[in-house]
Amino acid sequence: MRSSERWIVYPGLLMLGGFTFARQETRPAAPDAEFGDLKVRSLVVSAPDGKGSVEIKVGGDGRALVQVMGPDGGWRSALGISSNGASGLFLRKKNGEPGGMLALNSEDLPRLDLCGKDGKLGAVLRVDATGSPSLVLSDKDGEVRAGLAVAPEGWSSFNLYGREGGGAAALSVESDGWPNLSLFRKNGPAETRSETVLVVTSQGPQLSLSMAGVDRAVLGCAAIEKTRTGAVEQTGPSSLVLFDKEGKVIFRAP
Repeated sequence: MRSSERWIVYPGLLMLGGFTFARQETRPAAPDAEFGDLKVRSLVVSAPDGKGSVEIKVGGDGRALVQVMGPDGGWRSALGISSNGASGLFLRKKNGEPGGMLALNSEDLPRLDLCGKDGKLGAVLRVDATGSPSLVLSDKDGEVRAGLAVAPEGWSSFNLYGREGGGAAALSVESDGWPNLSLFRKNGPAETRSETVLVVTSQGPQLSLSMAGVDRAVLGCAAIEKTRTGAVEQTGPSSLVLFDKEGKVIFRAP
């Protein structure tokens, strides 16, 4: 798989079933106590001046929630577990925007979110079901600009993205240990999409220039298919091969 095809899938927000951590204010609830064995389903501990409190809630379906409220009555941090076993720590800014999240979903997969301006995701660190980690970095507008990943197949990659997919660079190491550097332009008409790849394989080094998915020039080792016989010939590291837009060889030296 080429590095240009290894786009890190930008994950959606992890939702912990049974909890809603939105921007609405949470009103402290009165405790429900029973005589004998004390059973408290909701507990609120407030500061003497009423500015700041801690609220603890326990649901009958296994849900539990601890919220730390700010002076304005809105929650600033929350620790909870949902009915499906997902758990998380949530942080909120003074203006009510999301600040960050550390969570385990119902499948015990961890994730760390850090939010920037306007509550938009700035960084996401996660580990998927295969045990493979990934880190995604976004700009102030929430657009993904960089990604670092290790795949279960054994390859690893570091990707840099331009705005609106205007260009990208990918540095990767294949599962067989060979390095690969790709520079490509993904947006625009298909006929204008280009890619430059520098790769080292077991056959030797290769620098290729392509347009619209077709190699147009290859410097170094390349596999050339002969039109008449269909046989594949391997060129040497000092070879230069040029192709037309159909991928047919129009020049070769030596």
